[in-house]
Amino acid sequence: MTLDEHDNVYVCCGKSGLKIFDPQGRPIGQIDVHAANCCFGGRDFRTLCIASAERFIGLRAKVAGMKPLPFTGQPSF
Repeated sequence: MTLDEHDNVYVCCGKSGLKIFDPQGRPIGQIDVHAANCCFGGRDFRTLCIASAERFIGLRAKVAGMKPLPFTGQPSF
């Protein structure tokens, strides 16, 4: 699962594809690919990276992904 800059959720559902939901949980889109994992990447976080059963896919998105928080200290474990 991953989030974009508008808090939309991207959920990998295996053979059912990658499903996209708005912050209220309403479906707003789908990508028909056997999706195992996903994240946003690239220099501007506008590449949606999808690990599929068949291949690795990088799609240029109209929105940016939510950027990870910077690591500022030692792990707590």
